[in-house]
Amino acid sequence: MVGTKTYRVEVSLSDLSNNCSSPLGGDCKHVVALLLFYLRNVDEVIDLVKLRDELKGRDKSELIDIIIEAVRGNDVLLLIWSVDRKVRICTFLKVFNGRHLDEGVIQHMANIIRAYKNRISKQDLFKLLERAVDCEDFGCYYDDYRDNWFSNPLFEAIGEGLSGKELTREDVETLKKIIDRDEYQVTTPMILNLIEKAEADLNFLRLVEPILPRLRQGQGTR
Repeated sequence: MVGTKTYRVEVSLSDLSNNCSSPLGGDCKHVVALLLFYLRNVDEVIDLVKLRDELKGRDKSELIDIIIEAVRGNDVLLLIWSVDRKVRICTFLKVFNGRHLDEGVIQHMANIIRAYKNRISKQDLFKLLERAVDCEDFGCYYDDYRDNWFSNPLFEAIGEGLSGKELTREDVETLKKIIDRDEYQVTTPMILNLIEKAEADLNFLRLVEPILPRLRQGQGTR
């Protein structure tokens, strides 16, 4: 809202009690304007009380990660609320719908996956992996101006996430199908993560053995 003067307006959503720094002190057009803005933009409004409660529940290491991301200039609100993995993954999938990705977006997604990989289900990781592979059909990881491919951080993070999951034979079959669709070798960083785990974990090696030759074939880089 733009007017001749700036006023501070506060409204309690529980009972609509309010106050305003304008001469009326509250129950004024400024309060109405704030409520209308809230109703029209509810998904973009930051609830500071909820945000404070959320941060209080985080452990020290998570808070350090959030501070580091803030220093890097990343959108820390996405990182803070990534505890809701379904919303987070859905948002990632919507990003791919736009087909307009850059290095910053990819790195930010990778940072979130790494920070909260234990809270992201393998099903969500597979959904993200499929969308990330399909996206390359449109050349979404290539910067023409800089002649640069920038997909590695994302697939490295997905690989780290999957390496920490209890995979089944069905999951390995799903991986095989996705790798088969990868014509541009964007999954190479993920494959290297899986091979590294297989070399250190005999049970995991036995699990992925049916596709191990396929994994090793995919180690080549651009």
